[in-house]
Formats: sequence, structure tokens, C-alpha cells
Amino acid sequence: SALGRVEEGPLALQLELGLQLGQGASVASTAGYGDELVETAFARAQELCRVLGNPPELFFAVWGSWTYSLVRGNYDAALELAERLTAMAGSVDDPALSIEAEAALGITLFYRGELALAAERLDAAVEQYRSAPVVNPAQQFQHPAVASLANAALVRWLLGDEAAARASIDAAVELAESCEPQLRMFARGYAATFGGALGSLLTDGTFGLQHAQEAIDVCDEFGSQVFLAGGEMYKGFSQFLIGETDEGRQRLDAAAQWYLLTGARLMRPYHLACVARTRAAAGDDAGALDALDEAVDVARANGERAFLPLVLELRARTRFDANGTHHDEAVADLEAALDIARGTGDVVTQLRSLLALHDRTGTDVSDALGELLPQLDGSESLPELDHARRLVG
Repeated sequence: SALGRVEEGPLALQLELGLQLGQGASVASTAGYGDELVETAFARAQELCRVLGNPPELFFAVWGSWTYSLVRGNYDAALELAERLTAMAGSVDDPALSIEAEAALGITLFYRGELALAAERLDAAVEQYRSAPVVNPAQQFQHPAVASLANAALVRWLLGDEAAARASIDAAVELAESCEPQLRMFARGYAATFGGALGSLLTDGTFGLQHAQEAIDVCDEFGSQVFLAGGEMYKGFSQFLIGETDEGRQRLDAAAQWYLLTGARLMRPYHLACVARTRAAAGDDAGALDALDEAVDVARANGERAFLPLVLELRARTRFDANGTHHDEAVADLEAALDIARGTGDVVTQLRSLLALHDRTGTDVSDALGELLPQLDGSESLPELDHARRLVG
């Protein structure tokens, strides 16, 4: 650790424990969760807790290691740590720990592509907080209910409920503005960044730009590099969506690299999909396919399945449009996207994949669309719905 080691002895070890937890929280909330100092500080804190007989601080030490594993894209380790938090919370009567554990497990399940289970856990965290609005006293920056609402917004969109997704991000922003004062600035940056992400998924450039700019303004004030980079990425993609194509593409490219410099890998496949869209729009199909190939490789290597169907469906469309030279690979991508999306519960990508199969190959998908459409009642603004309904008849 940059702090070094305090001389051994119970009082000295307790002092060092506080220092390590403080350093981990400080670095995570400024440089970013994925900074290696975060891993070092929280790992050392866990060692100290074991020596000290597992004091209450152990929960926050494990939670800190969970944030590092999650944001670095190590989803197996993140799941193990989230389940450990759940077990620890279940062994004591402490609503604050239960809320934190539910949030951690729900967020982890989301990125692993277990959308329905993620929604259940995230909803439980929010409901528990609303019933008993308490936060772990050791928590120094991230608000569990704001994080749950923000992530739930993306989950709801993938599950086909745009109205619920928008309501969830609105609730995250509202809570961030009024939550515990010591957590408020970070919560505002968190909620606004996820608002930008939701805007990009909705392809609503005005909505995305509003939230992304808010994230940038807040993070400029309190210094979170990971959310500042995220805000810049979503601002760039939002600019692209509203027609500021060159400036938006340049901003997105620069911010995507900046995000990596913070140590973050969370949502990297989706960010690459955004980059690919801007490249394809500029006529750079080869560059778009390079970005999408990397996105698929990253998702398959680290197990981030939440956005893998979306990436595969986009790669299929890009391959179809690349002078017809990738037809067989494009069909294979659509079939894979459809198969994985059915497993994760991503009904938006199921819809788009089915329509692409029909439009590009003539496959009869009317029965599958008929089963899918009732799940999209909350997403009336999806432009593909009218086409799907005509095919179903």
C-alpha cells in the first residue's frame, strides 16, 4: 500500500485498518474503482480484519474488493464476493448490510446477464431502503439504493420496459439529490452517468446529453474520474445521435480510452458497440467491425453477457451492410444473439434479431414475434414495433 504498514499491535492494526479502508474509498471515489490501489487497500484491510477477529469493518473491506472485481470485469470473483456479502448480511440483524448486499448481488447478476434475477435483487435493495432508509456507517461514497435504481434502469430497458427504465433513472436522480449528505455528490455523478447510458440505449440523444452533461458538471466538481470519463463517452454518443457526428465521434473515442486508463472494464463491450456505430455511420465498416470483434472477444473472455446479444446483433447488421461479403457470418451472429438473448431475457435484442433474420434471409419469424410482443408493452417508442406488428398481422 502507498500508506505502508503500521507497526504491529492491536491498536496499531486497528489504526492501519481505518487508514486502509479510507485509502480504498478515497481512491475508488476519485481515480476510480478499478485503480490497483483499491485492490491493494481493501485486500490489506481484509487481512487486518482476520488478525483482529473479523470486526464489523470486514463487511466494507469485502465490499470494496467486490467493487474492484466488478469494475475490472472479473465477474466470477465479483459474484463470489457478492455472495459472501449476502452471507455476512444474513448472519446479523442489520438492514443497512442487507441493502448493501442485495445491491451488490443484483448489480453483479446484471452484468453476468441474469436479468430477471438481477431485477429482483435490485428491487429488493430499493424496497428495503425505502422501508428503512439506512446506510452502512462504514460506507464512504457509494449509495446502495441509488446504485440499485441506476443499474435497474438498464436492466428494465433490456427486459423490454422502457417506461420502467425511465422511471428508475428518474428515481435514482431524485434520491441522489436528497440522500445522505456525505454520499450525495458521488450519488449524483453515479445517477447522471447511468442516465447518459440509458439515453444511449434508447437512442434518445437529448435525454442522454442532458444526463451526461450533468455527470460531467458534477464530476468536475468532486473529481470522480471514472464517471467523468463515462459522462464524456455518453455525451459523445449523444452528440452523434443528435447530428453532431464528428465532434461526438471524437469525444467518444477519446473518452473510451480515458475510461480504460482508470482501470475500468465494466461495460467495455457496450462502449465498443457505441464506437462501432459512429464508425459505421462515417463509412468505416472495417473499423466498426474491428471494434465489434473486440467487444465480442471481451464479453466472451470475462463473462459480461448483459450486452453480448446487443453486440452480436449489431455486428450482424454491420456485416450485412459491408458489401454483402459477410453474409454467413452475419446470419451466425444473429442466431447467436437470439439464443443468448433468450437466455438472458433481453427482449429488445430478441426483437431486433428476429426482424433482421426476416428482412435479410426471409425467415418466417411471425410466431416468435407474436410471443415476444406482449413483453414490450412498456416500450412503445421502439421504432421496430410497427414492423413487427405488421409481420404478426
